[in-house]
Amino acid sequence: MITETNAPVSEVQRREAQRLSALRTLEILDSEAEPEFDQVTRLAADVFDCPIAAISLIDAIRQWFKSSVGLSVCETPREQAFCDYTICRDEVMVVLDATKDPRFANNPLVLGDTHIRFYAGAPIRFGEVLVGSLCVIDTEARAEFNDRDRARLTTLAATVSSLMTLRKDAQMQKAIVRRCNENQKKLEMMEAVAGVGYWHVDLENQTVEWSQGVYRIHGLTPQIFHPNLTNALECYHPDDRQRVSDCVKAAAYRGEGYSFEARLVRADGDIRTVFSQGSVECDEAGQPLSLFGVLQDVTGRKSIAA
Repeated sequence: MITETNAPVSEVQRREAQRLSALRTLEILDSEAEPEFDQVTRLAADVFDCPIAAISLIDAIRQWFKSSVGLSVCETPREQAFCDYTICRDEVMVVLDATKDPRFANNPLVLGDTHIRFYAGAPIRFGEVLVGSLCVIDTEARAEFNDRDRARLTTLAATVSSLMTLRKDAQMQKAIVRRCNENQKKLEMMEAVAGVGYWHVDLENQTVEWSQGVYRIHGLTPQIFHPNLTNALECYHPDDRQRVSDCVKAAAYRGEGYSFEARLVRADGDIRTVFSQGSVECDEAGQPLSLFGVLQDVTGRKSIAA
């Protein structure tokens, strides 16, 4: 780990721990190649007419390349990394001739086959933490890397930073969807065991939603039946239908919850006794917006009581 500041050792260690933690949060190290990152490195190599360009992330003991042009390796030891110096300051670092820079003159990447002479790197950040750099490298020394060049490299590095943030956001969104799906499956299992389902009525749009448990109680599936206020009511026994309708209408107009037991005629003609309990969601003015509640098949309980 390179330190180019006068900060106390404890502060340097704290920042390094924070930086490594950010890298772990990104969940990007050792990931597969992704075209959006490769496009940036190719563009950087082209814009600066360099044979080598790389997105380098500085891990604890290595630099790992998320994307690169002109390199045959995916990582190098951290002590050899020019980019380890770049992440020490929030600015572009330029080495016009590495053989004349005491920090790098004896570096294996300068003396060996990689033959680095020119290097320019702009920090890549995640939040407020510098996690790596976008760098361009030449095997020939250069006379200058002007302010316009620095600005363009900084812009490209900012693009990489944004891509990494978007990538992490997408990972989090996928995790949320996965957890929701898992919770939905657990809910459906609980509904099946308890003989319970959940329903929702949007009063403004006059739409009805059933959970899998409600479909199961009715002996129906979402593929063949699309509930609405009319056909849902028609599923009840003719002798109970008016009473159910009155309960729902009273809730919709008065904003009062309700409960009832009634007979339900399943799709196969079987008659089941169900218990329904509903609540009302109102707006700030007290006007009902929606009804929601539970439906439970209590036929077995009624049979035992009889």
